[in-house]
Amino acid sequence: MDKKYLVFFVIFVIATLSLPLETQTIQKDLVDEYNMTLKLMGRKQVDKAIVQFKDIIVKDPTFHRAYQKIVEAYITKKDLDSAIKYFETLSEKDPKNAFIYYGFGYAYEKGKQYEKAIENCKKAIQLNPRFTAAYEKWVFSYIMIKGKKEKRKRQIKWEDMTKLYLQSVKVNVFFFGEFSGAINLFIG
Repeated sequence: MDKKYLVFFVIFVIATLSLPLETQTIQKDLVDEYNMTLKLMGRKQVDKAIVQFKDIIVKDPTFHRAYQKIVEAYITKKDLDSAIKYFETLSEKDPKNAFIYYGFGYAYEKGKQYEKAIENCKKAIQLNPRFTAAYEKWVFSYIMIKGKKEKRKRQIKWEDMTKLYLQSVKVNVFFFGEFSGAINLFIG
């Protein structure tokens, strides 16, 4: 086995085994609650889903998928401004929470306010450099801005994206031990 694959495997195992059992149990309960809330969205019970997503965020302010889905729920209601107001309220209470700024970034990206999305994703990354979803939103918003300027959304030069992309890959592989993702990136 190649040494780099062994290193990635060891990082993955250590990251997985170092999670306390209690955290894993809490996370499982939240995942179950999150999945039930997604079913509410599927049944078009958007208001109930919003309440549930907010409850998930209260229980675990690092559950980034809840921030994402709350934005999508407000989009379903055609009320993206309420999502932004919700994140403003959260940021007043906890200005050091990277996930709130990710929520802002996601909301602004969905509202096609890409400059604001980038600004908030950068803030999220400053607060939590290991937050890969923030890198992904940053990259996507950058592509959209670059695409508008060049009027060719799909023809962005690789060189323009290299630094952001490689940083995102680095975070995914080295901090989270996403071994299969690392292998796919290196093999092909």
